Amino acid sequence: MLYGRRPTSTLSILKDFWTKGIPVPIGQLKSVKNYLNDLKIKLQLAAEQADDKVVVLAPDSTHKMYGRWTSCTIVEKRRAHSYLVQMRDNSVKHIHTNKIRKLNIQTNNTGVIYETDIDFGDIENTSVTKHTPTKETYIKKHLISSRLNSD
Repeated sequence: MLYGRRPTSTLSILKDFWTKGIPVPIGQLKSVKNYLNDLKIKLQLAAEQADDKVVVLAPDSTHKMYGRWTSCTIVEKRRAHSYLVQMRDNSVKHIHTNKIRKLNIQTNNTGVIYETDIDFGDIENTSVTKHTPTKETYIKKHLISSRLNSD
């Protein structure tokens, strides 16, 4: 038992469907073929490619529990779950996927160009339009259609 109840897994749920006669919710689930195709596409998109920026959990001292995330670059994919990664000191290490995360760089800076600046050439001004949503678009955006009754 785990926290006062039996843990459930996918196989135990499937066993309950087969042995206890629980009806399978048809129409709400994807077929296995569609699910696997979608999963394959998502995994291919998520896989790191060469020259991608990543963060690597690298040891920072001799203690095995101390480690820091450092930004690195992927050199090449070695196997299905390991990569050659170029570290900050230009050394190349063979690292498993579990210690690699994709680096999402977020910038909070905004560049301002003044009219007196001539280094940038002719710059067109962008018109600002204020968009006010209609009641219908607000309802579509904020309400879930499955919660609405068709009565």
